[in-house]
Amino acid sequence: MAGNGWQISEADSFARGVGNCGGHQVIEEDIAAVKLGISRNPEGFQPTHRAGIYLAKTELHWRGPEIVPAYSIWFRVISETREVELLWVEWSDPDATDWTGEDDEPF
Repeated sequence: MAGNGWQISEADSFARGVGNCGGHQVIEEDIAAVKLGISRNPEGFQPTHRAGIYLAKTELHWRGPEIVPAYSIWFRVISETREVELLWVEWSDPDATDWTGEDDEPF
């Protein structure tokens, strides 16, 4: 996926995270808006304590009768080459608004 000059790729660790969340068919629609935002302005998301690593989150919401969980998506921004590597995705606590960086990264 490319947008506004940013090339998006998925690391093997991201594929594992997608699998843990039920697969691309399950989560793709749920994280599509975040992926679009990342492709347009990846450095506009929340930076983490590691240089070049950012965190994006979705919110818990309803889609008809279905509850759609909140997701956390970690990605690496390589500004020099305008590349973004999606590193990890997982269900997240909808009440948690920040990532402290005290835990080890899952990727």
